[in-house]
Amino acid sequence: METFIRKELKYRIEEDAKAAFLKEAGEHLIPDTYFECDIYTIYLDTEHFDLMRLCEGKPDYKCKARLRAYKPVYSEEDAFFFELKKKIRGCSFKRRHPFTKASLQNFYDHPEHAGENSVTREIASFLNTWPVRPRFTLYAHRFCYVWKEDPTLRLTFDDQLFYRDVRPGLYRDPDDVPLLEKGWNIFEIKCSRPLPLELCRLLARPGIVPGSFSKAGAAYARQIQKTGRLPAV
Repeated sequence: METFIRKELKYRIEEDAKAAFLKEAGEHLIPDTYFECDIYTIYLDTEHFDLMRLCEGKPDYKCKARLRAYKPVYSEEDAFFFELKKKIRGCSFKRRHPFTKASLQNFYDHPEHAGENSVTREIASFLNTWPVRPRFTLYAHRFCYVWKEDPTLRLTFDDQLFYRDVRPGLYRDPDDVPLLEKGWNIFEIKCSRPLPLELCRLLARPGIVPGSFSKAGAAYARQIQKTGRLPAV
């Protein structure tokens, strides 16, 4: 069981600007334990994408459900996380619990066996409320750093981002489609307290463009482009 509560700031940054930022910030950064990693995510939603549609218009509250792994999942024994990610007035709350394919199927069939674990009880309540199924897969190649003076402050750079809406699974596939233009990165800062002054100064560098880029939102937009506007519920 894991719970994360933090703010997430997002930027779009080209490769040259990233290199300049890392060079200047170098004395403040430490490579994370999992410095370079692959992230495989299946987003769960209803037939009409009700969860993604609730995220439109930047509401005060939104929720995403996903399966996440940090290596390909092929066998029944390979572990991954079931995550509920909620955002309330700009603050992110992430709750997750580990499963295997077999244990998740058993949990899905018998949510009444969630027990006293607060995360599994929350997941069971979610599944009882929303008839979700796998809708699309995202793959990201990521570099992770922590701020030397505050190890709770994490900085990540995704230099590859791919999407597919066929055969959702926690692995790469020939039908994966890029969501990032060549030479661009998604730069994220995950923090639970105010940013250090030095980091604020570095973020004022040219080429670091703040934005509200959502990886799942970009995939959802591709879905709409591919099929036309989704039908009303």
